[in-house]
Amino acid sequence: MRAALVLVLASCASSPSLDTAKLETLDYVVPSGWTSRPLASPHGSMVEWTPQRDNDRKESLVISRVANPALALDRNRAYLTRDLIGANRALPEARFGAATSFVTRGGLPGLRVEGTFTPAGQAQPYHRLHAVLVEGTSLVHVLFTARELDRDQIDDVLDGVRPGA
Repeated sequence: MRAALVLVLASCASSPSLDTAKLETLDYVVPSGWTSRPLASPHGSMVEWTPQRDNDRKESLVISRVANPALALDRNRAYLTRDLIGANRALPEARFGAATSFVTRGGLPGLRVEGTFTPAGQAQPYHRLHAVLVEGTSLVHVLFTARELDRDQIDDVLDGVRPGA
């Protein structure tokens, strides 16, 4: 019993620390110690998050919310899948797999695609996970980009996206 308690406490201690944030009426979480800056977008609200201190892994997280009833209400997600894959495969030297469906712990359905691309002027490829969540009549884009992706961090952020008040 005591060994089980130690394992539970150890796993809790190793979980990344998260902060809450808001974009319009959307609540979400980000890794603690990351700072944000708004990005210009003609289609909706967008913010980029990066680690506050050294960023040797070249990590960034972009969250955007776009009203798009046509794609959000499309039940079979064929057009959303096509657009998601097309946008990522258009990146320089892109290698992306198929889109997969998922549902967050908060109940938001989504699609995600993962792969690599090499930005102009760079020799080393970057990894990217691009998820699109459906929130009512809006699409929430969550883009993680880094030299090496932190899967636990990605899952925590995706599961932390929730409709707010």
